[in-house]
Amino acid sequence: MSTIKEPHSEANINTILKGTPDFIKNTPLDNFFLDFNDNFLSKLNGTTRTTTDESVYLSLGFHGNDDFVDRLLAYFVKLHELTLQNQSLIKSNKSNLLPISLHDMRYLDDLISLLIIHGIDANIPSRMRIPQNAKQLAKNEKDEPKYIIPLTHTINPATLIRIVDTLYPILMEDESSNDDPDYIRGILLRGPIYTHLFLAILTLVEQNSDDVKYPEMLLKLENKQETYSLFVMYTLLIQELHLSSPTKEFIMNNLSTLPIRRSEDGLLSLVDFVLGVRDEEKIDINKFARVNQILMSKPKSMSNFQYLNALFKQIWDALTFINRPILVECVNGLIVQFFNKNKRIVRDFLFMKVYKVLINEKGQEYSVKELNDCINVMLSLSKNSSMELISDLVGFKDWKVFFLNIWIYALFLKKNLSTSNTNDDSLKSYYEVILSMLKSYMVLTNNDEVLNLLSLNLVNFEHENWKYAIDLETKLPYIITSTSTIKSIDNTLSNLNITDKPESKMDEISQFFKDMDIAVALYIELLKLINDDEAIKKIFLIVLNRWVKATRTSDSTRQPTSLNEDEDIGKNVLILIDLKLLEQMNQEFKTDIIKKVKDILVVIDDLIDFVKDENEANTVDSDDEEEEDSDAEEEVNEANEFHDVSTAFNTLLELLSSTISNSTSSALMQEKVLLESINRKLMKYINKSSECQRLHDKIENILNSTEVSYDKGEHNIDEKVQNDQELLDRAMINLSDPMVPIKAHGLVQLRQLVETKSSVIQLDKVLQLHLQYLKSSDPFIYMNATKGLVSLLELEPTTTMDVLLQFYENKNGKNKLDDILKVGEVFINYIQFENELFEGKYANLLIDTCLSKIRRYKELDNRIRMSSMSILGVCLQVNAAGVQSRIAEMVDCAIGILQLETDSTPTNSGEHSFVMRRSAVHLIHDLINSTGIDMENQAYDYEKLKNLLEYVRQRDQDYLVREQIEVVLLEMENLESLKVDR
Repeated sequence: MSTIKEPHSEANINTILKGTPDFIKNTPLDNFFLDFNDNFLSKLNGTTRTTTDESVYLSLGFHGNDDFVDRLLAYFVKLHELTLQNQSLIKSNKSNLLPISLHDMRYLDDLISLLIIHGIDANIPSRMRIPQNAKQLAKNEKDEPKYIIPLTHTINPATLIRIVDTLYPILMEDESSNDDPDYIRGILLRGPIYTHLFLAILTLVEQNSDDVKYPEMLLKLENKQETYSLFVMYTLLIQELHLSSPTKEFIMNNLSTLPIRRSEDGLLSLVDFVLGVRDEEKIDINKFARVNQILMSKPKSMSNFQYLNALFKQIWDALTFINRPILVECVNGLIVQFFNKNKRIVRDFLFMKVYKVLINEKGQEYSVKELNDCINVMLSLSKNSSMELISDLVGFKDWKVFFLNIWIYALFLKKNLSTSNTNDDSLKSYYEVILSMLKSYMVLTNNDEVLNLLSLNLVNFEHENWKYAIDLETKLPYIITSTSTIKSIDNTLSNLNITDKPESKMDEISQFFKDMDIAVALYIELLKLINDDEAIKKIFLIVLNRWVKATRTSDSTRQPTSLNEDEDIGKNVLILIDLKLLEQMNQEFKTDIIKKVKDILVVIDDLIDFVKDENEANTVDSDDEEEEDSDAEEEVNEANEFHDVSTAFNTLLELLSSTISNSTSSALMQEKVLLESINRKLMKYINKSSECQRLHDKIENILNSTEVSYDKGEHNIDEKVQNDQELLDRAMINLSDPMVPIKAHGLVQLRQLVETKSSVIQLDKVLQLHLQYLKSSDPFIYMNATKGLVSLLELEPTTTMDVLLQFYENKNGKNKLDDILKVGEVFINYIQFENELFEGKYANLLIDTCLSKIRRYKELDNRIRMSSMSILGVCLQVNAAGVQSRIAEMVDCAIGILQLETDSTPTNSGEHSFVMRRSAVHLIHDLINSTGIDMENQAYDYEKLKNLLEYVRQRDQDYLVREQIEVVLLEMENLESLKVDR
């Protein structure tokens, strides 16, 4: 009975590609491939020969390599011509077909491979040839006779020149004016022949050192390739080839200057390449250090200014990619490195650029893109892990101007985008992003004065000589110059004193009140976003104090005036705004404001006489005949004057009532002295106010209660513990924040408490919090969680190690793969931090767990097993002597993988078994390097290991396994020779 194969299996696809099509169209391109296969490839594939003769050429009637390559070039030129014709035909028919069919692509691949091997490799020095196992050739084709250069062949520079002269012009074609790009050219750029053509020209440079033609060709050829591919190519050439000193220096210089010379994507491509982003590798935070190392080293050919200026332009561009968190995290780390090296570098090349747009002292115009880029950079910088750098950015010139300008921008967006006719919700909520950024910088710099600063400048909507405007097309803001004056609190309403019609004046007044409502509403949103009871209470009391005292000052100097007089309006603007703000804060945060009784009672005790005495001082004499005869307008004005003071007094009474009602008697008795003082002051007014009488009675009952007792020593708390508790409270608030920078800052604060071994830390709770945030997909969060778990392992290894090992073992199967791998990274960082202290109980526990996971062949995802192999490798790298008793088990584990896991079939995770064999060789390499010749009584059979490696090297199908074994065997031989010499 036959079995039905999966329709999309690898075997079926290979069968389709290697078979012949059911029918062949009679097109020039189809006829070409038919001729190429029948009259060339088929005969070539049937050739049998040894590697010492040139039968591969003679069997087809060619005199040698030069004739053979000429025929290949003729085929290639003809194919290029026919493909261009087919592209034109497809375009004219408006078809979506490919110029070359999938089936015929294999013929093109064969043609290119033959050109690489016999055209380029055969005619350049062997030291310049890329090893066969590093070429993009199919595994089963590498050992075919047609891909082997005869040993009797001698290098022919003329053949190499013909290859270059044929392929180079195709790659250099200018397609800027062509809507239909050359299909063959695209294949050459993306395929392996580009690298080999580069090598060919590089060889000609060496052979013709006085000819400037070929160096220029190399430069032009490099310009045609994308930056990322150049990083791959140059790295390959350095690692695989034995270059001469001048050539190696040339390649190294090209590689080191590539991030700068490619101003558009040099930095981005470098980050992608080093971190393995495009290869979808697991991001290793240790690779960030490699990026820093590369970019902190200035190329010799550039001055400091040239290098920093070019690099920071790209850093600026990279920071605008706020939707690429890995990139932003990496670049932020680089900025910190420069900042620690020299603060002026970051200030001059980055901070100045931020301030140039945000502060705009020169009043220049900036486009939508320039403004948006600046804001994105600020958003990215708010996620920087260095609090010192953040503080330096904010206080670089004037922290007040920094925060105030962000506030003005948020106000503008709130007023214009939220009320605009656009249907784009993301634009309408854009002001929320800016408000969140404002909060981030406020929290990260721990600046408690920002809220007070903003409350004093609540209705600042514009700047002095420039302002924001909305682009009609994008509906986004940009900056234009303006002749209007800044609308600060002192002069916002000065514009009301105009000589226009009364209707215009009323429109101005109406607009001001609308602006005030918007500003107060935005301020309340900011307070809700901050979600800090202590900060809210503090600003409420500050505003209350300011409002009460401003009310007295305003009333004592007030004269009957009309709205036409600026002085009267100016003095009352702040009072009006503060009153509105107090009303809204009382409505939104009443319970939060009165949480700490003492602070409220202090303000009430300070202000209650202040307000009431002013009320009494301004009491109208009812017997004054002149006042009785005053006109109605003056009576109204006077009534309004006293109403302000009365409102202030009643507000204090209301606040006192709420505090007493919402606090326990015990908490109130903690502040007995304050209550007695307030009570004495209330007694002055109980005959004039029923509310004063009620509050007086209530306080008397509390003070005279015999059931209430309290310990005066309760406040004698250790200052450090109290400070730590406040830091813990702030950390927990920040952790509950939805914003990533604030949440990450909460983890940093928590880690500070862990590292100082604070007594306020509850280990179990903090440990679970870090495990929770380790599961986050955001790198800013889980990287800080990783650091925190390492600190917890240092603080309390007994509990922490047990919990992490259980998580890593995942016996219940509930933990996700990515989260398990992150815990593996925690172990690696912990081992590296411990260094030579890593040994004993916890080392053995970790090694036991890793060995157990590695041995579960075909049960576990190979990525988890590789994580365990990496941990064992780090154990050997860091302190092989400390784990000497376990080395035999580690070696047995590696040997078992090399002997048993030889199947090349992918596992359920899609990973082939060769990844484990590679990791096994890496482990042996770490062992050899760490033990060397100084480890007495080696816990493994040296000869047995060496014989196994030689056997695997000969038979393994994976070229990386073979290459890595080659390196290990070479090091073993060197160590043996050193041992003999001793």
